[in-house]
Amino acid sequence: MMATDNRSDLTEKDVSGQVYPEQCSICESDYLTPKSLKCLHSFCLQCIAEKVHAGENSITCPTCDAVTELPSKGVEGLNTNFMLIKKFERSLFEKQLKEKDSCIPCTSCEHDSENRAIAWCRQCQDYMCEVSVKYHKEQRITKDHDVISLQTLQSKGIPKRTAALKERMCPKHQDEKLKFYCETCEVPFCRDCEIIDHPRGESHAQAYLEDAIRKRSGAIQKEAEKCKHICQEIDETIVQDERVEAAHQKAVDQTLKAYDDAAKHTQDTFSDKQKQHRETFIKELTRFDEKRKQDIDDHKEKLKNVRSRTTSALAIAHMLAETGTQYDVADMYKDVITTLREIREFKLVAECMSEVSFKLNDDCFPIVESFPTPGTLKVGSLDWEQTLKFGNGNLSAARGLAFTPTGDIIVADYTARAAKLFDREGTLSKTIPQATAVFTYPFDVFHSSDGNFYMTDQSATVKQLTSQINYNATRTIGGGSYGGQGIASNWKNDNYAVCCRDYNFIYVYDVNGTQTNCISVIAPQFIALTSTDNYVFSSSSQKSVQVVNANKQLIHLIGPPPDIDSSSWSPQGVCCSKRDEIYVTNQGAGAMGIYRFKVSGEFIDCITSDLNNPWGLAISADGQQLAVVDENGTSVKVFSQK
Repeated sequence: MMATDNRSDLTEKDVSGQVYPEQCSICESDYLTPKSLKCLHSFCLQCIAEKVHAGENSITCPTCDAVTELPSKGVEGLNTNFMLIKKFERSLFEKQLKEKDSCIPCTSCEHDSENRAIAWCRQCQDYMCEVSVKYHKEQRITKDHDVISLQTLQSKGIPKRTAALKERMCPKHQDEKLKFYCETCEVPFCRDCEIIDHPRGESHAQAYLEDAIRKRSGAIQKEAEKCKHICQEIDETIVQDERVEAAHQKAVDQTLKAYDDAAKHTQDTFSDKQKQHRETFIKELTRFDEKRKQDIDDHKEKLKNVRSRTTSALAIAHMLAETGTQYDVADMYKDVITTLREIREFKLVAECMSEVSFKLNDDCFPIVESFPTPGTLKVGSLDWEQTLKFGNGNLSAARGLAFTPTGDIIVADYTARAAKLFDREGTLSKTIPQATAVFTYPFDVFHSSDGNFYMTDQSATVKQLTSQINYNATRTIGGGSYGGQGIASNWKNDNYAVCCRDYNFIYVYDVNGTQTNCISVIAPQFIALTSTDNYVFSSSSQKSVQVVNANKQLIHLIGPPPDIDSSSWSPQGVCCSKRDEIYVTNQGAGAMGIYRFKVSGEFIDCITSDLNNPWGLAISADGQQLAVVDENGTSVKVFSQK
């Protein structure tokens, strides 16, 4: 049990700065017997019990709305968050050590003692008086324990893993220690449990507790590392939702104003029928407006709940790494690893109002010609504007490009046989020449989640550039990429795909450069990957952008937008946003520009039609900027959302 008359700072941050709640969010007091839900939010036992009504076998988390099925013992059977208990006890201990005249009683004596403690055992976590220290060192079972004087603790602080070596007894067989781990049931057990609950054999895989937990601790930290960026991406998606919401409101207001402005010109002959038309129009518009606002609010709420679970999971993972014992890992492993994996697979898709439309009822059709025709109303299409142009004089015939995590842009300069880095102002800051990287004709580049950059070359290689844009001669990957052109990876892992136009293949490699798949297509040029690991590639000879899956099946075929003739459709660069919108550059005469499509192939809008022989295309991590190679490879233009 944890006392409630002393406040403590239970804030715990992981490497991404995620914070674990200091107190129970229900009673807003220090945790009292904290119980952890499947979403990893913890609350006082009594607080949770009061949220469960008679006959219910589940509880909805008050913080993130995740549902946790209750065990057979009800709320009592939920995992106790011992790390919070230890954190609380640690804070009390630290407070006592800081007090000048604090008298900490010995807790190692058999009965309640008024003897003043002079030391503390790290393994037993007992305060000990002078007599107890002497007895502790004489006993065979405790003679090797780490006994630290209180004076040393006051000067150097308490070790982080205060309970790292303390053993826990089996809840079923209280005289037996938990020494083994059932990898099938994901629980620790004692020697007596093996006979009935976890018999050795095919049905129950067994391991020593220490070995099993070491493996699972590593798995948790590895999964947490993959999720570090999620909170930032959720925040960016919420901001995108809010921008779309503002655009929606602006579009609705403009639509209503346009209607009223038109009506003013016919006010003298405004019939009852026309008045009825206006009322119906406003009713339909209001209904649509309210629904879209509710959709956006619901989406933002869902994102905030996922962010809350992410914050909690990352903080717990960090606490396990910093102060957790092997029993803490055993208690929480299944919930932590499940939550982290669910978070990593969560699809961050912002609301996109440009994809939403509505039609008024037939009786809303205007009677007078000057009235706006209701038809289909598109709202919330976010405008783009060119904010930067650079490269003239520094680029010979560039092809592909990519954003760096800091917003700089790296460009593959084809005829100059070099990789060139430009900062966010468009200033050339670094060049890797042909003599350094042994480039033949570099074509495309992408930034991998391993922090490095990979660049295709017309030779049979893919070159690796480090995060500092240095050529890594030891990581030249060969095989299958002869005549390599487009290269891309998805947002989640280091697998990447290379287009080989000469051989009509897309080659897929893992992080070690091992080929894992080979997809037969026709003349692929540039490529991108969707969040579901489908491949989007352009083929100017086929006058299309195609979406295929890992099983080599064609999913969607994207042709020209409705107002562009097929003879003017020659797609080149492609990229995908995190919400799976596809951006395409077109080199066809009379229609050179950037066009946006749904992943299903439905045309959304034209970003810009003011380009001259564009090539590669890249989108920033936050989806707010597009960079395109233009003027047949001699410049780069950057477009930003207004």
